[in-house]
Amino acid sequence: AIRNPQSLHRLVHELQVHQIELEMQNEELQQARARGQALLAQYTDLYDFAPAGYLTLDRVGAIRQVNRTGARLLGVECSRLLKRRFGLFVAEGDRRAFSDFLQRVFASQAKQSCEVTLPQAGQHPLHVRIEGTRSANGEECLAVVVDLTERKRLEETLRASEEQFRAMFDMASIGIAQVDPRTGQWLRVNPKMCEITGYSASELLQMRVPDITHAEDRQRDWDAFQRVVRGEASDYRMEKRYLRKDGSLAWVNVNMTIIRDAAGQPTRT
Repeated sequence: AIRNPQSLHRLVHELQVHQIELEMQNEELQQARARGQALLAQYTDLYDFAPAGYLTLDRVGAIRQVNRTGARLLGVECSRLLKRRFGLFVAEGDRRAFSDFLQRVFASQAKQSCEVTLPQAGQHPLHVRIEGTRSANGEECLAVVVDLTERKRLEETLRASEEQFRAMFDMASIGIAQVDPRTGQWLRVNPKMCEITGYSASELLQMRVPDITHAEDRQRDWDAFQRVVRGEASDYRMEKRYLRKDGSLAWVNVNMTIIRDAAGQPTRT
């Protein structure tokens, strides 16, 4: 028993100090927990609503974890995807490519990638790019799935447009050419232009416009050409003479349009 009042007072004081310290520590723990919960919520939002699909796969491709974007790309709810093999959602013709990708991931420390198609019930299939790396423990593939469908459609549209342009270019009943605005070098000519000048396409592509322009028209033609390139004139329209390969003259009416890049610089005519 403590009989000394001073000792008792000191003990009570120490207990009070200890209680205050415990309360402060508890408050700090509560604050740390709140910060941790806020960070976890922020991470969860970033993970779930990221524009790319995030998946964790095991060595056989079974899904261990997936975000909402990944589930949307596969057309199945997150909870129903766990433990199912990702390869089952890949188009049959692309499953070998996905299997090879998964093997490369677990055989290497480097990031691996592949492109596959994901069929969608009642909808157009999705074209996706998968990039994956092996986890630190070596037992999981951390994968990112990016939807390339719109890009693929754009590429197909551009390819179709290019094919259509090429057909129109080649079959046109008038001479059409593309020229370097800085040098006057022929960049592309259609068959009709070859017929007009008497030169083959390969021969013209080794020459400049002034090379086949009549000497009396050459300076006037080049000056007008450069005024349009510099933006000092809105268009180029000129009647002039070409020197054909056989030495004869061909009178032509030439119209020129400048093609400029995003910065407004001329790229070709």
